[in-house]
Amino acid sequence: MSGMRYLAGHQTEHLATMPFHEAVALLRDAESIEVPGEIPTKGLPLDEIVTLENVFQHRMDEAAEIEREQHIKQLSIALKQMDPEHRALDPILVMRLEDLWVCVDGHHRLSAYREAQVTTVPARAIEGSVDDAIRVAAKENTKAKLNLTKRDRMNAAWRFTAQRIGSRREVAEDTGVSTSQVSTMRRMREEIEAMRGNPAAMDYREAQSFLRGETDERDEGWEDKQIAEIERRLSKEFGKSLHKNSTLFAQALHNFSPSTVRAIVQEYASEYREEIEAIFDEEDQE
Repeated sequence: MSGMRYLAGHQTEHLATMPFHEAVALLRDAESIEVPGEIPTKGLPLDEIVTLENVFQHRMDEAAEIEREQHIKQLSIALKQMDPEHRALDPILVMRLEDLWVCVDGHHRLSAYREAQVTTVPARAIEGSVDDAIRVAAKENTKAKLNLTKRDRMNAAWRFTAQRIGSRREVAEDTGVSTSQVSTMRRMREEIEAMRGNPAAMDYREAQSFLRGETDERDEGWEDKQIAEIERRLSKEFGKSLHKNSTLFAQALHNFSPSTVRAIVQEYASEYREEIEAIFDEEDQE
């Protein structure tokens, strides 16, 4: 399973960026294709586990991203403190789809394994349909240490309702919302369909806006305004000390939010290419 992987004729890299409803449709098609596969006693190689967080990760609230990163960091530290021969957390839940092992639950643990440079991880295969696996992912998330936010629970319940996954009671149990809220979502789904909309292509907020006749279009200068506001807040909080202690600030930012540092590198790597190459050249000469 090395190199580029495919599922129903699509690269998994492409599947991972698809909207939920489109990816689910392809995964459901893949259920009919059975390829034998067993998890070795020692576990699965990390690079053989495919992650489709757009389908099986129900923690999507951007406001909780920092908390997730801190959780991953704590797990990674715990792994590094273990005996190198026995670095393991709870098994990753995986599902066999075509010739792939797809992560159903344990995305944060996988990230921690990568940070700790653990290459083989304990895993447990689950049986059932794709819909069953999506429900398992939600149920595991609601009882995990890092709980789903209210927004995540509402979006998960809406996903299930829009895709007709589970009964009203099952959706409520799996996502932690009330049965009356699920009933409301079912009525919303029917209203959207009656208006020739596609509820499966919307998250919960978009569905609400659709029924209110609202749009989510942002004016042309929205990003510039947001950037200016962030700059203002940084200046107010740190002032000149940010520039005087840039190295310390960079280390603190990486500890606090590694994803922000990655975004900075991706955004400005080409602009600072010469400086980056000079750093690597200097290291090679040491």
